[in-house]
Amino acid sequence: MKFGRAVALVAFFPAIASAEPAKHAKSRRAPRIKKATAPAQVAAPEAQRPPVPAVVSPRPVGSTVDAPPHPAPAPVVPVVTKEAPAPEPSTGWSRFTLTANPAPMALGRYGGNLEFLPAARHAIVLVGFVQTFPPWMVRRLVPSNVEVGSGPPSRPGGEIGYRFYTGQHGASGLFVGPSAVVMPLIYPRLGQDLRAEVVSFNAYGAALDLGLQAITDFGLTLGGGLGVMYLVYTPPASVTPPTGVTAPTFVQPHVLPRLLFTAGWSFG
Repeated sequence: MKFGRAVALVAFFPAIASAEPAKHAKSRRAPRIKKATAPAQVAAPEAQRPPVPAVVSPRPVGSTVDAPPHPAPAPVVPVVTKEAPAPEPSTGWSRFTLTANPAPMALGRYGGNLEFLPAARHAIVLVGFVQTFPPWMVRRLVPSNVEVGSGPPSRPGGEIGYRFYTGQHGASGLFVGPSAVVMPLIYPRLGQDLRAEVVSFNAYGAALDLGLQAITDFGLTLGGGLGVMYLVYTPPASVTPPTGVTAPTFVQPHVLPRLLFTAGWSFG
């Protein structure tokens, strides 16, 4: 009987051995892991809370999300170039120029010139003067057998003309222009008493001048130039001389040179 129990134990020993670990494994539980609890947050008072910055969601480069629409391209407008307008007169532009003629005063002519510019570079020229005939000057011009006396009476003369100027500050720069002329002249003749005398008269003609005129910053104006003048006239006639008496002769100039020299003031 004892032998049989021993044999039974030997026969079931493997089963018992294999079942024992399973029983222990079944009864063994995994250790319980406790969750870590964060420390309780204490709300700060309203006055001590820092300002919360605005949250800006990052946008990847090249993303089209929430991107504004691209504006339509502006239409191409062709550029038309225009010629620059002619420069207008500056604020220092002088419309009026008043000058005198110092050189003719030595020959007994006293007067002045007025230039008015209705537009830039374009001037209307008015000249007025009185021509006197001093005895010393007449004696140099007429033959020696002509009685001079106190000289012929004075006569008025004048001009009206146009000038084109290259300057932009009034009557300044190079100029050229024509003019109509009234010019007093003298001529010897044989009078009713058969005495040779000198008389004055007016000749009419035209002139063309070319010159240069400058205006300083404070208005002083100086000018000069050359010109030529053509006169049309009939000299005073002498009485028919008797036999043995000859009438005086004198050169009758119709083309005369002009020497211009002016000094004065520009204003307006």
